[in-house]
Amino acid sequence: MERDSQCSNFSFVLDVSIIRGVDLVAKDKHWLSRKKTTSDPYVKAYYGNKYLGKTQTIDKTLDPIWNWKVRITVPADDASRARQGYTDMSHIRLHIFDKDKMSEDDFMGEVLVPVCGNDPLTEEWYDVLTGNYNMNNKLVCMNASGKIKIRLEMTQKKGITMEPGSIYEIPTKFDLTLRWNIDAGQITNLDNSCVAIDNEGNILMDQSVYSGQLINSNGSVRRFDLVENCETIFSCNLHKVDNWVRALYFILIVETPDKTFKDLKIISAKISDETSEESLYQCTPKNSGEHTAMFLMRFARENHTWSTTLIDNKHHTARDFRTLTHEVRDSSRDIMTETQLQNT
Repeated sequence: MERDSQCSNFSFVLDVSIIRGVDLVAKDKHWLSRKKTTSDPYVKAYYGNKYLGKTQTIDKTLDPIWNWKVRITVPADDASRARQGYTDMSHIRLHIFDKDKMSEDDFMGEVLVPVCGNDPLTEEWYDVLTGNYNMNNKLVCMNASGKIKIRLEMTQKKGITMEPGSIYEIPTKFDLTLRWNIDAGQITNLDNSCVAIDNEGNILMDQSVYSGQLINSNGSVRRFDLVENCETIFSCNLHKVDNWVRALYFILIVETPDKTFKDLKIISAKISDETSEESLYQCTPKNSGEHTAMFLMRFARENHTWSTTLIDNKHHTARDFRTLTHEVRDSSRDIMTETQLQNT
């Protein structure tokens, strides 16, 4: 599995408000003096090559008030780069026009608004630019003037359904909630474990959490079992995870003898932001049939940031994650260097 370090599936919703303009260029002549003294401005909005819509036309003013708003979903690539402070992704591009009834509308200039996720709420004035005349864009206004006030509000898109093979960014503090259903009167116990590994794929027992150890050595991962609800909650603070931990595996094992995953009606998982309690990601793994162990997901560290991905590895007979040393290491090959692989 390959990862583009600049991409993720951490999508955002962006609310764009075009509030007002000041000192815009005059395009309409006064009927008596024949001097250009006013305009009838409106704005067309774009994100990349996508047309978002346009404001209403405000008649006879160079200081229009629009208070127009549109909501868009920021693609995963741009969302990831925006959160890192980059501004080379698609801009919000605004084209300003003067409405003419008898002829083609006059171009009054353009505004480029970078999408930056470091500040989820911004309200700023942006200069009106002349535009760029080329083969693809023949809109230009050499005497463009004034400013446009824009408000951007970026919020996380909630409840994204996770898919195998995709990589998802996660907050430092999160809760992973696992739920399962069983038939009335049946007893099928799950041991839900958080298994920590080092750079060479070795299991770190003191950093792991399982039925015999509900809190790891430094308290960065804790497990809470709600047996009556068939629910387990892992509370994780990745900022506190020791530096030598390369990844965390969440592994589900059917403890009850003679029982397998086919005896469970459904399993679901949800990742929530611990601070805001908002649901970030969710998934319902495929039924694992006659298997007794399931590698559900992995949280991996890369350059001081963490991401997660679903895993579809299963085992037919394991009743204890400590018997899965080889499988854990094999599942970690994509995050280990060539030197580390040669040493295993």
